[in-house]
Amino acid sequence: DTHSAGHAVEFLLCGAGGGKHKSFYCSSLYQIDRHRVLVTSEVDGSNGKHEVVEIKSSTKCKGIDMLDKKAALQAACNGSAQVWCCHMNREQTALASLECISTAAVLERHRAAFIYQGQRIRYMLTQILGQLLPDDAVPSGGADGKPVVGPVFRLSFGSGKEPIIEPALATVEV
Repeated sequence: DTHSAGHAVEFLLCGAGGGKHKSFYCSSLYQIDRHRVLVTSEVDGSNGKHEVVEIKSSTKCKGIDMLDKKAALQAACNGSAQVWCCHMNREQTALASLECISTAAVLERHRAAFIYQGQRIRYMLTQILGQLLPDDAVPSGGADGKPVVGPVFRLSFGSGKEPIIEPALATVEV
C-alpha cells in the first residue's frame, strides 16, 4: 500500500514528489559456502553521502527500540549504511522525531538473532539447492581455482510471503 503513513514518510524524506512512488534497488553479492548469491532488494532511499538508507516508522516506539531482528537482517542484506527511525504522531499525520542509527549498531544489538538467521539461511540454502539440483550440477571450482557458475535461480515471494523458486532468465549471470 503506497498510501500508508510509512510510505508517506519515505516520500517526504527521499524527495519523491507529486505523489509518484519511486522505487530504489540495491544489489549485493554474497558467498555462502560454495554458492554465490546475488540479492537484489528494494531500498527506501539514500542519504547526502549517496549511501543506502532504510526507513522505519512507528507511532509507539522511538529510535533503535523500533528495530527488530527482521529490520536488522533487512538493513544488512540491502547494504544500508543507516536506518532512519521515524517516530510519528498517533494519527500518523506528522513526523515527531527522526533518529539516524548506523546499521552496525542495529546489527550489534541483534547479534545473536543475526548469527542464528545466518546459520538458518546457510542450512536452508543447502537444502533447497539439494532438492533443485543433482549433486554434480554445482561445481566447486575450475582447474584454475576460480569458481564455476552453475545454474542461476530466482527467488521471490508470493502475496502470502511464500517462497517462489524458478530458473532465472538465460541472460542472467551471477
